Amino acid sequence: MVSAGQLKQAIATANQSVDEAVQSLALARDRAERAMQALASAAEGSSHPQLGQANQIIGKVAHDLGDSQVQLQSAMQNANQYAEGL
Repeated sequence: MVSAGQLKQAIATANQSVDEAVQSLALARDRAERAMQALASAAEGSSHPQLGQANQIIGKVAHDLGDSQVQLQSAMQNANQYAEGL
């Protein structure tokens, strides 16, 4: 069986990994939003529906990246609360 100390250490390690993942997701979301802006500019006055579709897909990805950040942070908040009770 894992000791409370080992469990707390594992949660601390997970916190570091989640922090790095959240930062990476934030960077990816920023880049996706910049791509959306570039496509929106390119699509102005354009008759190519593919540009609008691509922009919608990138918008969904950017939104999903934000959701993933929130879910990761929530999961670690729960783990940290559990660790506090040990």
